[in-house]
Amino acid sequence: MTIRQSLVVTGLLAAAVSAFGQVRTMDLDSTRNNLQHPIDYVVATTNELPEIVDRGNGSATLLFVPGLGFSADEFSDLTDSLLKDYHCLAVTLPGMGGHPALEMPPEGTSYGKQTWTHAAVTALQSLLRKKTLTNVIVVGHWMTGTQVALNLALKEPELVSGAILLAGTARWVPADPEARKREMPLPGMIAYVDYQMAPSWFKMVTDRTWHENNFLPGDYAVNDVVAFQLWYEASLPTRATWVRYLCEFFAQDATPLVDSLPYPVLALQPSLEGCYQPAPEGDYLDAYTRAAWDGHTDNLQLQTIPDSRLFIWKDNPEATLTAIREYARNRTQ
Repeated sequence: MTIRQSLVVTGLLAAAVSAFGQVRTMDLDSTRNNLQHPIDYVVATTNELPEIVDRGNGSATLLFVPGLGFSADEFSDLTDSLLKDYHCLAVTLPGMGGHPALEMPPEGTSYGKQTWTHAAVTALQSLLRKKTLTNVIVVGHWMTGTQVALNLALKEPELVSGAILLAGTARWVPADPEARKREMPLPGMIAYVDYQMAPSWFKMVTDRTWHENNFLPGDYAVNDVVAFQLWYEASLPTRATWVRYLCEFFAQDATPLVDSLPYPVLALQPSLEGCYQPAPEGDYLDAYTRAAWDGHTDNLQLQTIPDSRLFIWKDNPEATLTAIREYARNRTQ
């Protein structure tokens, strides 16, 4: 059984660690420390966003936040089609797109504090004020992009008028429906990440285990060439950068954010046809993009984009653009 198939906890390294403490035999190296930057790593000098792509001049702004592993460049084909009608901003988070990551928080800082996630939100708040923007619809992709987008929308109700999630995931849930009945409440999950998952697994995981069990290229896009390019892009951030963002994702739950917003959130979900070999425990991407929202759909406008994987706008641009335009038109009238 592969790590991807089981999705016991991490999704990226899922078979290795169970939400209930089971650790399966996979390569660890006690001399490694993936929780800290290498000694010679040069961190970002500020908490500002390292890249901001500003295009178009429409009265309403679409603000694009990429998912974990990716940069503002991934939205260029999408914004190309929206420039005539909207002001489009796409950002890159620290540590992505070849840019340095933030300094690590002091040792022992709980992942539940969401240090890097909240730093990204604060940077976006500053960006909106610096550009005196209102009537903003924030568009978050995949994990991390979802969390940053929803936190920004909640903190800036006067500036943000809508939120769209592209293959968004609210939280970690097991792929196995039976295992979901034994899910930890959030405080327990935070403690598990702080005291077991991070120090006992992610800190010491080897390069071979990481790369052999990462998400597959075909998880990202239907087209093989596009899928490989995206898979390669996701592999470029440093291990410590990936681990910090990933552990913050596991130590949170974005569903209360959706429930707290005064307007519906549009969630465009991938159809995932032929995307993977189902595991006995269930389907890992379906768990991320669908099951993660179960029980919290009252304020979500759920829409499946046919023939798509995690990068739904690259697989089915027409359907994605139609859904974005319709939602934006209703939110900015």
